[in-house]
Order: sequence, then structure tokens, then C-alpha cells
Amino acid sequence: MANYSRDKREWGQGTNRKGTKGFWRGQRGPQRGHEKSGIELTGKKTPAPVRYSESGNYKSQGQLQHPSPYKGWSLYFASEDYSPFSNHLKKIEAFQKYFISCECLFLEQNIEARGYFEVDFNDLVTYHVILESLPELASDLTDAPEATINCLGLGMYQMISASNKDPGHVVHVVHARIINYTDIVPLKNLRANYYGKFVAVKGTVIRVSNVKPLCTKMAFECSTCSSTVTVVLPDGKYTLPTACSNHECKGRNFTPQRGSKLTETIDWQTIRIQEIVGDNQTESGRIPRTVDCEITYDLVDTCVPGDIVTICGVVKVSSVEKSHPGKGPKDNTIYTLYVNANSITNSKGKNTRKYKSKNLAIDADFTSEELEAIEEIQKEPDLFKLIVHS
Repeated sequence: MANYSRDKREWGQGTNRKGTKGFWRGQRGPQRGHEKSGIELTGKKTPAPVRYSESGNYKSQGQLQHPSPYKGWSLYFASEDYSPFSNHLKKIEAFQKYFISCECLFLEQNIEARGYFEVDFNDLVTYHVILESLPELASDLTDAPEATINCLGLGMYQMISASNKDPGHVVHVVHARIINYTDIVPLKNLRANYYGKFVAVKGTVIRVSNVKPLCTKMAFECSTCSSTVTVVLPDGKYTLPTACSNHECKGRNFTPQRGSKLTETIDWQTIRIQEIVGDNQTESGRIPRTVDCEITYDLVDTCVPGDIVTICGVVKVSSVEKSHPGKGPKDNTIYTLYVNANSITNSKGKNTRKYKSKNLAIDADFTSEELEAIEEIQKEPDLFKLIVHS
């Protein structure tokens, strides 16, 4: 075998048993034609393909499945099998104790009907149960926000499921919303070093998009055996299945089933906030900084342009699509930062009242000052003259 050394593990061209030339493929396993010779090439092992059953549960080949005592484990950790040695268990147990101790506070929120619950950050990290069990919770929330927030949601989900005595009742996902996060990051300091971290930003809403459907789980049909494979789409990124759910099928062609009951979509919206510049922070020669935020589920349509909001969420990146003149799209390494919102605190909503229009069957939010101004305008004898001079 020319150009190959068992000691140095070199890759090259040689001859197989039939005398014809063959190639060794890097990091693919044994040489072609020598599968039974006992000679194997070292390299990185290809991970087992991710398979999803028709129910959408994650499966991994060659891995022992442990029964989970948490009914909603697959809802919050879809890409991770339950393990009795998981690092999440300690957090989930501590959060359950916290919820039980403050049960009266969370019962007022009507969590199951709304689909979310609010957790005050200061109350959480200073509670004695959390201080004893999770002294590093503040840093864990900053550095590993998604896992920590999922542990909060699963702890509440477990409490709701345990309190429900109806065996046929299905509890849907409840989302944990972190409010009053202390460290507010100015937009001018929001750089690449915050990628993947939990932050709080404050600004004025200047743009709100329409609400659009975002697919979070897609069902595919195998073209060979017509089996259904369900794939979780993280952040809505379209991903094809790597293998069929039928272990005997070797099909690799799949057709998306957008109308399937296993396909799930959620409400999705983007907003843009602009930094609030004080009199002592003016920077001549530049426009105020902005950042885009993605909001989903119950957070959509919670603010309008002009509102001053505080958004807590995870900093993520999205690729910038660019193409050169006369050429096709190029692989780009330029990304833009955005905030995947976990909670929105609207300063306008703290002092608002519902105003029911007599002529239109709609509800509108007005502050006390706006209502007083409307009443003053209504008292004007000549409204047309007021409008002309406005």
C-alpha cells in the first residue's frame, strides 16, 4: 500500500484488493476495499444521526434512554435526553422549592391560561433557598441563559402538572419571563463580547414589524417509505432530517409537510429600539444607535413606536446577506447582533387606562396626560380652527 503508513496515519492513494486505485477518505473510517482487513484509520468519529420519531421526541442511536420523572422534559430540552446525572436537575429542584415557597405570588398570575409567568430577578437571586442551593445563579443566568430559563419553565410546568388531577388534561408550554434584571447595558457597549449572554437594554421603540408565523418544528415525509420525521428548527432555521425514523430505511430524500399536525408555528415579530441620549451624553456628528429585537409568543404586539421599553433577552447573531456585482452570493463572515427577547417592560404600561371608544368597537391605551388633553380638545368650541393652527 503505497503512500500509507500505519504509524504516521498518512492519507494518500493506494491500491485495493482488486488492484485498482482507490482513495482513503479523511475522517471517514476504513480504507475502501479494506473493510475486512482489520486496518482502520484514526480520525474524528462521525456522530450518530439525530432521529425524531413521529411524536417529535429526540432519539440517538446507541444511547440508553432513561425514563424521565419530568413530563415536560422533551418540551424544554428537545435536543437532550433525560439523564439522572444531568446538571439541570439541581436547578429544577431548587426552582420548584422556590415556587412552592412563593406559591401565593404565582397563583395570582393565572399561569396556565396565559402561558407564561414573571420572575423578579432580584427576588429570585436573594431568596434563601436559592442562595443555599444555587449561589452562582446570577452568573449562570448571564453565561448560560437558555438552559437556566428552561429549567425555570420546567420547574413551573412540573408544578402545574402535579396540581392537575385530570389525567387526560394536556398542559402546554409555559414560558419564564425574567423581569427587573439589574445590569442594563447601554447600546454603545453592546458588542461581540456579549454574544450568547443574557442582557437588559433600554430604549425607545422606533419600528415594529407585522406579526408573522415562525416554524419551530417541521414534519417531513420520507420519499422512500413514507414515514414521518419531525425535526426541531432552532431559531426557525430550516434544517433537513439526516436520517429516516425507520431504521430499516436508508432514504435521504424528504418532503416538508407544512400542513401536518406535527408542524408547529408560533407568532414572531421584530422591533427596533433606539438608545435614549441624555443632555450630558450627546455625541456630535453621529445618529443614535439602534438594535433589533425578536419577540415571540405572548410578547408580540406589546409595544408600539414611541414606547420606552426595557428588554431582557439573549444576544444572538444573524448573517448579513451580501452579493458582489456580477457574481452570485458569497459566503460571508459578517454578522449583526440582535436580542432574542425574553421579557418586555413597557414604561408606558405602568400608568395606562383602557379607553373604550363609543363609536368604534376597539380598545385603546391612553395615559392620564393624554386623556386630559383629549378632554381639553373636546371642550374647544371651534375644532376646525384648532386643527388648522396645529
